[in-house]
Amino acid sequence: MNLSLNQAVSIIIDLLALTLRISFAWPTTACHDWRLPSKDELMGLIVESVIPTIDGTWFPNTQTSWYWTGTDTAGSAWIVYFGNGYVGYYRRYNYGHVRLVH
Repeated sequence: MNLSLNQAVSIIIDLLALTLRISFAWPTTACHDWRLPSKDELMGLIVESVIPTIDGTWFPNTQTSWYWTGTDTAGSAWIVYFGNGYVGYYRRYNYGHVRLVH
């Protein structure tokens, strides 16, 4: 997916707004060390016998879409596609979901 500069800026603004909403709503006593999972951690969730390729009991409402990992590679980041279990990498300006871990 190729995004125009306006689309990329819009996505960044939306993500920043979401981050602010989460941080203001989060109790001050809660932990603040959430992060993106590594490629290996997210790959460990793949269940090839179901679609989406993740256990829906533990991870309900998972989209059959791309999920970013925190693992970098040459200016890109690794992704996991829970529609079919594909693992690859995309440039950081591409669209994708996140599943944070603690």
